[in-house]
Amino acid sequence: MSAPKAKKKGTTNKSMSTIKEANNERQSEVWNCDTCNKTLDDNEGCQVLTCDGCEKHYCLVCSAFDQQEFKALRKLQRDDVCWFCSACKDNLKKFMGKGKGQQCHSNILESILTRLDKIEEKLTAEVDITSHNNAESGPGQVETIVKKAMVEQKIEEMDRENREQNLIIHRVPESTKTESQERANEDKKYAERLFAEPLELGKIDIRSTVRLGKKKEDLSPRPLKVVLQSKDDKRKIMTRLKRLKDADKEFSNISICDDLTRDEREILREKVREARELEKNQEPEGLWRYRVRGPPWNLQIRRIKIDKPN
Repeated sequence: MSAPKAKKKGTTNKSMSTIKEANNERQSEVWNCDTCNKTLDDNEGCQVLTCDGCEKHYCLVCSAFDQQEFKALRKLQRDDVCWFCSACKDNLKKFMGKGKGQQCHSNILESILTRLDKIEEKLTAEVDITSHNNAESGPGQVETIVKKAMVEQKIEEMDRENREQNLIIHRVPESTKTESQERANEDKKYAERLFAEPLELGKIDIRSTVRLGKKKEDLSPRPLKVVLQSKDDKRKIMTRLKRLKDADKEFSNISICDDLTRDEREILREKVREARELEKNQEPEGLWRYRVRGPPWNLQIRRIKIDKPN
């Protein structure tokens, strides 16, 4: 879910009209909500959200934001903060789902989604601060907290859905090509060979690939995010990961995992910490290994016996 942007004063649009005040003949702007047709006057606080896709306008009720959330959003009002109405958001999903765009289009969309994730984090922090400051406000605060929790759950569900066809591959050598398109092509070819050779899956359709994070000073390879065309292909890949242990040197050091949401990454970090503590404090020492296994929605710590030489 992307963070919405409050309508900036002075912006012109086909759906806007102007009225002249009799006293000072100043031009003020008026918008109509595209859903309920409510008139939204610039002189009344400009509480209107504008879709960055179709540029239509929506009141707070129709855009499902309350006053508290809107105040937090105004603090984030910047050119790089975007919001899309339901129709435009559906069109964007359909566009990404077709997978017919060029690689450069996919990279641009991935960049936008990454940027929106950061904006979402800032927005959540703003709402948390506001909720804390209003902790003594009475019964209405309970409703705000419940509503916020429901919104966060919906965001997490949408984020999880958007990542269902993604894989993260670690330690894939990075290309030294100067052109970004050439580097992306080499990453895609490497992933195709990885799936076809050691995993023996034949041709796997890849929608896009993108490197995560900034280039490191030590030139160590960044994680490679691979977006597949189907969930079924991902399932086949995940069930054959054990074959990488016996792969050629080119692929033997590779690891593949799910593309986790922010909440799932936090749960995984906590599980890994618990596993390390169990392994450190076990008695007798060195008899077991503790590893985190399972799908993102059901991560568990498993105990694995260490085979010692006779």
